[in-house]
Amino acid sequence: MKQPDFGKTVLDARKKSGLTQEELAEKCSINVRSLQRIENGKVQPRASTIRMINKILDLKLEEKNDIAPRFWLILLHLSSFVPIIVIALMIWLAKKDDYLEMDRHGRDVLNFQISISIYLFASALLIVVGVGLFSLMIIGWYAAFASVYNAVQVAQGKPYKYLLSIRFIK
Repeated sequence: MKQPDFGKTVLDARKKSGLTQEELAEKCSINVRSLQRIENGKVQPRASTIRMINKILDLKLEEKNDIAPRFWLILLHLSSFVPIIVIALMIWLAKKDDYLEMDRHGRDVLNFQISISIYLFASALLIVVGVGLFSLMIIGWYAAFASVYNAVQVAQGKPYKYLLSIRFIK
């Protein structure tokens, strides 16, 4: 949705719900001037503000579709290439309030990385038995493949899926 259309939608929905700019701004925890700029189409609100507006006015508005959110989503998924949880955690924490999709993608990637880390640790323990080296290789290859495959899926705007992922973060 283009910014002027977005602002007009917010303005129309606000008037339809009978709220003043002051009331909506207070409920959204923003100042009135920011709401005026949003309604006039002069600024693109943050994802957290869009979520609040959606909730209060019962809308289904989406964020501006530009290259930045997709870049961060791709980077987030590629961070699974090496299961170092800190990288994905830093990206997720830094960007989850900026982009609507980042929170869901971040939770999925972190769940996958935590799961893979557990599987790798268990495989390392199984080296003593003799099957650990084989399972380490298989899990490593799968983690690398899944991260690249899902990053490509996100780049193309298609759905992604992490198999073998345990839902630790809901």
